[in-house]
Amino acid sequence: MLNLHLVFGVPLHVAASFGHTESVKMILDCLTADQQIQLMSVQDCECDTAIQCAESEGCTDTVRILREYQQRAESLMREKYS
Repeated sequence: MLNLHLVFGVPLHVAASFGHTESVKMILDCLTADQQIQLMSVQDCECDTAIQCAESEGCTDTVRILREYQQRAESLMREKYS
C-alpha cells in the first residue's frame, strides 16, 4: 500500500505554504477521492494540515483550492457509500 504521508505529505504542505496552487492541484489530481481526504488530514511536524499551512502564510487562493478539493472529495465519498 502506498504511504501517502511519505510520498505526498511533505510536498503538499510545502506547496500549500508557498501558495503554489498549481502544484497543489497536480498532487491532488494524482489521487482518488479517499486518498485526497486522507492526505488532507495529514499533519506536518508542527501538527498542521496543508490547509492550515496555507492559512498561516496568508495564501488565500491555495486555501480556497484545498477546501474545494476537500469538499468535492467528501461529496464523492458520500455518494459512493450512500
